[in-house]
Amino acid sequence: MNHCQVSFVLPEGRVVETRSASGITILEAARAGGLEIQATCAGRGRCGHCRVQVEGKLAPPSPVEQRILTPGERARGIRLACQARLEGDLKVILPKVAAGPAKILTAGTAAAVPVDSGFTKKVVILDPATLEDVRGDYERLRAKVEMSQPPLAILRQLAAAFRQGEGKVTVASFKDQVLSVEPGDVSGELYGMAFDIGTTTVVGSLLDLRTGRELAVSAARNGQAVHGADVIARIQFAQTVPKGLQEMQKKVIQTLNTIIADLLQEANVKPESVYGLSVVGNTCMQHLLLAIDPSPLGTSPYVPVFQSPLVVEAGELGLQVNPQAKVLVLPNIAGFVGADTVAVIMAAGLDQVKEPVVAVDIGTNGEIVVARDGQLWACSTAAGPAFEGAQITCGMGGTAGAIEGADVIDGELKLQVIDGEPARGICGSGLIDLIAVLLEAGIIDETGRMLSPDELPDEVPADLRRRVVAGERGVEFILTEDGENPVVLTQGDVRELQLAKGAIYAGIKILMNEAGLAPQDLSQVILAGAFGNYVRKESAIAIGLLPIAEKDKIVSVGNAARMGARMALLSQEVRDRALRAAAAAQYVELSGRLDFQMEFADAMLFPRPGGHLDKI
Repeated sequence: MNHCQVSFVLPEGRVVETRSASGITILEAARAGGLEIQATCAGRGRCGHCRVQVEGKLAPPSPVEQRILTPGERARGIRLACQARLEGDLKVILPKVAAGPAKILTAGTAAAVPVDSGFTKKVVILDPATLEDVRGDYERLRAKVEMSQPPLAILRQLAAAFRQGEGKVTVASFKDQVLSVEPGDVSGELYGMAFDIGTTTVVGSLLDLRTGRELAVSAARNGQAVHGADVIARIQFAQTVPKGLQEMQKKVIQTLNTIIADLLQEANVKPESVYGLSVVGNTCMQHLLLAIDPSPLGTSPYVPVFQSPLVVEAGELGLQVNPQAKVLVLPNIAGFVGADTVAVIMAAGLDQVKEPVVAVDIGTNGEIVVARDGQLWACSTAAGPAFEGAQITCGMGGTAGAIEGADVIDGELKLQVIDGEPARGICGSGLIDLIAVLLEAGIIDETGRMLSPDELPDEVPADLRRRVVAGERGVEFILTEDGENPVVLTQGDVRELQLAKGAIYAGIKILMNEAGLAPQDLSQVILAGAFGNYVRKESAIAIGLLPIAEKDKIVSVGNAARMGARMALLSQEVRDRALRAAAAAQYVELSGRLDFQMEFADAMLFPRPGGHLDKI
């Protein structure tokens, strides 16, 4: 087998040399060398985000590269790392990826709950052993504290704890399971953490388990995203890459530990004082966290390995808290509708509402719940990563430099950019705003077609008109011009949004049909998650994302999944409610349904300005 010398030039100038087999892709060579290249489609040749600049011997551009890369890019030596195959020695210049803190939503809305977590600390005073009382430390402790047999690690703590505490120890327990025995009185140090593991972002909070008070909140991008932007890409990576499942677990555990360290530092809490964690996420995220093979979710009938709530020890997962801490994994509903949706149900009280309500967590894996009179219907729709800025020509996450909003004021386009920096790309909320603006201006028609410069209506303002050009990818709308790296919106980007918003709208309509509801019956549409919090209601209505046109009925509740996880950590009653809701929810599988395909086809259209889809 022939081998090639590949030199990877990192953004900071450091060079990593690898020796790779001829015929493999640049992406495979990078992974073999321990390097990461952003591949949000898991290397399937769809997203175009793995662009690299090369010098050396490669196979000719693949059909995928010829379709995605412009002639100008190919002339400059730009290739797709997932497609370009080695034929000789090569130099690969890696691009600078989005850096700095992401704009991640941490706040949310939820009802307060009484604290009844099952996590307790009890101070125990034991008389010293004598010749008349020769019981072991464990037996004397068990006489004072109701407990099941503790793990061996706890038994190993007893002698030192009793001697150092001079007979006074603090016993931390979850129900009847002892989690630690510590010398002295440390009963005031009883902490827990609640996590929402999203496909794109992970958010966690530190709680005082005695009072329920939130002490700190932190968030980070899910480290798995480098290997795929959506759950299907993650499943494929776990299936096809050697030790891919373990790599996916490693990435999310690293993300969790980063957040854990931030939370502990902010609140000045010791890792060993964290005794309980609650975790929610979609079904795939739950499986990957536990390194449970998610591949059954990827093929019909899309059955998970587990749906029930699970309790595992933090030490088993490598979480950097007390190794005996209990990790409470909340129940999944079915398919990809997981514990994060159950947590939203808890936070919004959907299992207890009377009036008809729709709740939507808009994201890569869009989960939808319809509630009425205590009944629940749920589905998941593959909206794709467009709402997260992926698979968009100049798409990016919500980091500094991302266009997050747009308006036309006095005939001129005004862009809102995160942190006020020069625009480097477009995030999801900006994409929706831009398309709403172009629909209103008549630059995009109801079918989603972007009109060419000579087709534009006379009333299009001059500032918008000059931005419509015939580019290498077809008709483009120029947002900012920066030499070789302008920020543009393309016809393909509009189609990506149509697919995403069509999937969400169609999923809502199917659940409403199952519940016997019409749009006018809805008392409220709840938008959960970061995207639902940042998107403008007017723009969501303008593009036909939701089945209503009354913005006063649309309510954003923020990161409801994390709030539900927090409620579950603090309350056994909420955990019981969550189990009942997950079991009672009527899951609707959308794949293969003709009515979904019909609704989806209709929902791909945009409303006419001032209308909504039902008026088309």
